[in-house]
Amino acid sequence: MMNLYMGIDVSKGYADFMLLDQYRAPVEPVFQLDDTLEGHRKLEEFLGEIFRRWPQAVVHCGLESTGAYEVHWYDHLQALSKSWPVKVAYVEPAAIRAHKKALRMQTDTDPVTARAIALYLIAYPERVRYNQQPAFRALRRLAKLILRLNQQKTQHVNQLEKLVYQYNPTMLLWWNSPLANWWLEVIRQYPTQFHLSKARAEELAQIPFLTVEKAQKVISSAQNESVPVGGPVEGQIIQALAEQILFLKKQINWLKSTLVEQVKQHPYLVRIFELWVSFSGCSDYIAASLAVYFVHPDRFATAKSASAYFGLHPVYRQSGDGSLVPHMSIRGNRVVKALLYMVCCSAISTNPVIQAVYTSALRRGKSKLAALGICMNKTLRMLWGMAKNAQPFDAELAMKHMGRHKKEREPKQKDAEHKRRYQIFDKSAPVSFRQRKQREQAESQPAFEQDPLLGDRDHQTCSQNENSPSFRDDQVKNVLLNSGQNIQFFA
Repeated sequence: MMNLYMGIDVSKGYADFMLLDQYRAPVEPVFQLDDTLEGHRKLEEFLGEIFRRWPQAVVHCGLESTGAYEVHWYDHLQALSKSWPVKVAYVEPAAIRAHKKALRMQTDTDPVTARAIALYLIAYPERVRYNQQPAFRALRRLAKLILRLNQQKTQHVNQLEKLVYQYNPTMLLWWNSPLANWWLEVIRQYPTQFHLSKARAEELAQIPFLTVEKAQKVISSAQNESVPVGGPVEGQIIQALAEQILFLKKQINWLKSTLVEQVKQHPYLVRIFELWVSFSGCSDYIAASLAVYFVHPDRFATAKSASAYFGLHPVYRQSGDGSLVPHMSIRGNRVVKALLYMVCCSAISTNPVIQAVYTSALRRGKSKLAALGICMNKTLRMLWGMAKNAQPFDAELAMKHMGRHKKEREPKQKDAEHKRRYQIFDKSAPVSFRQRKQREQAESQPAFEQDPLLGDRDHQTCSQNENSPSFRDDQVKNVLLNSGQNIQFFA
C-alpha cells in the first residue's frame, strides 16, 4: 500500500493543492483549482489518474479550518471517499503555523502552506482524524448567530440609554434590565420628553401591559420636569434604536425556540439537554447550545481533556527567573466560553456548588473575573460528569465529590527541596540577583518537621536492608541518643 498526502490551502473561490508521497517527495507540483463545479470535476479527474497509476494508493487530504471557504472542498472529497480510498480531515491553522515555524519556512504563500499541510499529515498521523462528519454545522451556526444578535442588542441598548438620559430622562425611572416591551414601545411612539408630555393617558394605555394609572404617572412625570432641548433628528435616532431592539428581541426569541426544538428532535442530544437543564443557572437555550458543541460525552476521555479542548484550563508559564500569573487560556471556542460565563453569572447566586467555588476563589485573593473563570472550568467539568454518568444535577453529591477530591497543597518549600534533592543551593553559582534573593529567602525559612522515627529516606543509601530488624533498631537507637535522654541499651 502506498500512502500519498495532499495538502490543500483554501482561499476564497479557489484552492492550492500539493501531493507528496510518504517519503516527503513531491508527486505532483502545486496546482490551483477554482471552487466551482468544473474545478471539482477536475479534482476528481486528477484523483482518478492517481489511482490508475497507483492502484494500491491511499490519498490523505488535509484542509485548514478557515470557517466556511473549505466546506465545498471537504464535502466533495468526503463524497469521493465512498468510492475511492480517499481520507479527508480538518487541520488546525495554529498547528500548521507552528509546524511551518519548526521547519524554518521563511516565506508564507499559498503553495508553501499547501506543502506544510501535507508535511504535517506525514509527521503527525496520530493527531489527524480523518473522515469526520461535520457535527451539527447548521446548529452551531445558529447558536453563534444568537450570541451575535445578543451582542448587537446590548450595543443598541447602551446607545439608547445615553440618548434617553439626554432627551427623555423621566423614562429612566422605569428602566429595567432586560427592557420591557411596553417601555420600548413608549419610547418608539414618544421618543423625547416633549412628545411624551403632550401624550394622553388613553392613547398611552393602548400599549400592552401599560395600565391607565401607570400611563398617567408616566405623563405627569414628563410634564413636571423641565423639557430638554432636542430636535427631530434625535427623536428619529431614538425611534430607530427602539424599533431595532424590539425586532432583535423577537428574532432572538424565535431563534432560541428553533434551536431548542431541533436539539429535542435529535436522539442523543436530547439526553444531554434534559440532564443539563437540571443544572441551576442553565436555561433551555444555553443547555441546547452547549449540547450542540459538546455532541457526546465519549468525545472526551476525561473532564480535564474537555476543559482543555474548550480553552478553560489555566495557563502557567515559568522560565528562569520570570513567571507569569496563571490565567485562562485564550484558545478554545468563544461561543462556549460566552455561554458558560452566562451560566456562572446566574449560578453564583442560585447554585450552591458554584457559589462555594466562587466564594473559595475570592477568599484566596482572586479577582471576581478570575473567580468566574474558575467557576466556568468547574461548571464544564460537572456538565461532563452529568453527561458521562447519565445523572441529573445533585448538589449534595457534587459537594461530596468536591470534598473527596480536594487535596492539601504541599508548601512550596517542600517542592523546592524535592527539586534540589541532588544538590543544595551553591552560593558560588553565577545566578541573577532575583534568583539569589529567592535562594536566600528559601534558606531563611525553617525546615520541615518530620517524624524522627521515619524521616525522609526516599534518597538515602545504606548497606543494610531497611526491612531488617538490625537496621530499624539502629535507627531508633540513634534517635533516642540524639534526644539527650539517659537510656541504657542492652545487647
